Amino acid sequence: MNFDSVNCNPKPICKKLPIIIGGHSARAVKRAAEFGDGFFPATGMQNDLEFILGLLWKKMDEIGRELEEIEIMTGCPELLTSPSEEALKEIKNKQEQGIHRLVVPLDGLLPEMETNILRFGKEIIKEAQ
Repeated sequence: MNFDSVNCNPKPICKKLPIIIGGHSARAVKRAAEFGDGFFPATGMQNDLEFILGLLWKKMDEIGRELEEIEIMTGCPELLTSPSEEALKEIKNKQEQGIHRLVVPLDGLLPEMETNILRFGKEIIKEAQ
């Protein structure tokens, strides 16, 4: 893609724009296995996450792709407001399921959100790394 008279700074470090496939259907799994650099299963499907990832691993194996070739991410809307112990347990659970990246949406009213973000940084991110 090329646009005249358009600049982008700073320039991206990676030469290839990663393709992240989202969804939870069999077709989304197939697209992710075939073309994706990343897969983002729908967050509403948390109970089916293990099943969806199993389909992805199977499809990748069928086409000869290594599991390391794709980054798995999912949303965890409850992490920001969960007690720290529960949040850390959930992060560990997601890691054990093969998740590489968690998306934590900001939620709540502003004063509460600020408190939760500070707590999340001090008590959860620091421990989870």
